Amino acid sequence: MRKTRNLVFLHVVVCLLLLPRGAEGERPKVGVALSGGAAKGIAHIGALKVIEEAGVPVDFVTGVSMGSIVGGLYAAGYTTAELESLVLAIDWDELFTDRIPRRNLAMEHKIWDRRYQISLPIDDRKVQLPSGLIAGQNITRTFARLTTPVQHTRDFRKLPIPFLCLAADIANGEIVVLDSGHLSEALRASMSIPTVFAPIKIGDRLLVDGGLARVLPAEDAKNMGADIVIGVDVGERPRDESELRSIIDMTHQALTLFMTPEIDRQRELCDILIEPDVHDVELYEFGKGRMLIDEGEKAARAVLPQLEQLADSLSRLASPEPPKIRPKIQGFYVIEIAIEGLARVPRELVERELDFELPGRLTISDIEEGVDRVYNTQLFHRVAYGIGPTEGGSRLTLRVSEKTENLFRIGFRYDSHREGMLLLNTTWRDNSSYGATFALDLILSEEWEIDAKYFMHSGILRALGVRARVNTTRRDLDVFEGDQRVATYRTQYSYAEAMLGSIFSSTMNAAIGVRAEYMDQALETGSIEFSDRYDTVVPVFGKITIDSYDRTVFPASGFFLDLSAELADSDLGSDVSFTRYYLDQRLVLPLLRRLSLLQAVYVGTTRGDGAPPGYLFYLGGVDQPVTFLGEDATFLGLKHQERTGEHVQVFQLGVQIEFLPNKFLQVGWNIGNTFHEWNTDLDFDRYINGGGIAVGMDTIVGPITFTMMTSERHDFLTHFSAGYRF
Repeated sequence: MRKTRNLVFLHVVVCLLLLPRGAEGERPKVGVALSGGAAKGIAHIGALKVIEEAGVPVDFVTGVSMGSIVGGLYAAGYTTAELESLVLAIDWDELFTDRIPRRNLAMEHKIWDRRYQISLPIDDRKVQLPSGLIAGQNITRTFARLTTPVQHTRDFRKLPIPFLCLAADIANGEIVVLDSGHLSEALRASMSIPTVFAPIKIGDRLLVDGGLARVLPAEDAKNMGADIVIGVDVGERPRDESELRSIIDMTHQALTLFMTPEIDRQRELCDILIEPDVHDVELYEFGKGRMLIDEGEKAARAVLPQLEQLADSLSRLASPEPPKIRPKIQGFYVIEIAIEGLARVPRELVERELDFELPGRLTISDIEEGVDRVYNTQLFHRVAYGIGPTEGGSRLTLRVSEKTENLFRIGFRYDSHREGMLLLNTTWRDNSSYGATFALDLILSEEWEIDAKYFMHSGILRALGVRARVNTTRRDLDVFEGDQRVATYRTQYSYAEAMLGSIFSSTMNAAIGVRAEYMDQALETGSIEFSDRYDTVVPVFGKITIDSYDRTVFPASGFFLDLSAELADSDLGSDVSFTRYYLDQRLVLPLLRRLSLLQAVYVGTTRGDGAPPGYLFYLGGVDQPVTFLGEDATFLGLKHQERTGEHVQVFQLGVQIEFLPNKFLQVGWNIGNTFHEWNTDLDFDRYINGGGIAVGMDTIVGPITFTMMTSERHDFLTHFSAGYRF
């Protein structure tokens, strides 16, 4: 095959040399065809670098899958040096995920971040499997930003270098040539590996990775008008028997054998074929960018004499053309907004999230921030954008894919105190009602819980929303004498709540609300003088919550504040009158790249006669509530709920080190106590000192943590937990 190709190339060069000088300006056209190959396609950058160095003019570019991404950006005017910098700087783990950065989540959605191990769509009242593991919002966003300079270009032949890429229609397997439309969407469709990435709808076709139909688009380069085709092939080749060791290897082999005749036909159409030696690289190893670029360059240098001979022959026929540079665009004067794909979500909700004043000038950052706000509503699988010319300025077009399915989610956890716990969740969306969401949680354990929440946008201000909640919980409240547990009360606690606040803000929720509560407390174990108790309480409350943690599990930076005030009065339907105030403040301050300072303050007071036990403050244990309705916290060196009182004062300090990727060490110290009388006297004899060391790791099933503690009350305590907190 190689000998035949060399003879063809020699014939082409001889013909070029024999053409008369009068043919100047009519030189043969050169097309570059870049194959698919997932991560291996990064090698195309190295090959293009050598093609440039040899002085070969590139008149057409065709690509498939990763070849379409490299080829499309190159055709849009990116230099190989710029492409190399992009590839080496990209965070591939972040790119290939749909996870919204935690800091961008609405406050109401942050409680669901990193809570479930399994999440499945419910469609037509049946639990389904997703069409792809990744919807690709971050990829869509990245492609849109990178192709911004050519956003106005709808005909890909009018790019700095004429371009097309291939996709496949998943309905019938037909090859689909993408040579017009939105370049970012074409690139996204061409690399949509089935089952990995969700397919892309363009026109009336549902498109997936073009490599299913044609891995090397040499034929398409000729169809564009190329007389000479330079192919770069990084695709899979059949493996030897010794290399077939797993079911994945067998699957790759079957697909490769099926595609081999077509691949060989396309390779025969290439006049020069560059074959980087990347067969030992797995399709997902995008972190090997440096090595892959080097291998592409090495393979191209192996045919450098042919490239230089071609360049010299072509230069005899026409003067070299200056490189075509992509336009520099800082922003757009946007006249109007078009939104494609809306079916149930109100247009005004999208416009409110965009928060643009039109007509007006928008930078790329402005547009991306607006698009992110729309996506962060979690009403859409994908939100893509394109910018096109219109009379008097530009039109911003959003192309959205609504989430029509609901969710069934599962979480599980084990810890030393509550032992095994299972969390089942169903989440139902009503996109037509300002993104209304109904969520039902069922926690199965010795201490069980049923929690139902309904929340929606107010339709007035962007962040303002309303929430209704009904909850019933069974909890054990411990009674200690000294450091020994002497009794346990089993509490049945039920409440209904309504709240109005900025729950859709990503940083702060300022809210007011009212609850109707019923508590039934009965002695479960032990012997104590207190009798069973029943309480009905109707408190009104106000709270301010700020949450800027960068991640839910082992945050490396961020600030948390929960300031709450509650009032119950017998004139407002409560059995007793009391007030409760508390401040929960936490700081994670990065000191070095993998070292953070941990600091926390918790103070609270309950005033009035006969406040129910659920309104006391409980201190001690790991990941335990310091108030019945409050946030979970840790007090090192005490048993679960070892200290109880109407007032609490706690200060904590520590450090967190990520000593290996996703492996953490925390060293902490705390001082605090609960009291029956509020006192600001800082006499250290009033407080309990404790400290400890925790070793943890973030795994695919959630965090796993082992904590060792000591204090003046206990020489040695331990705690183990596995799974997300709920």
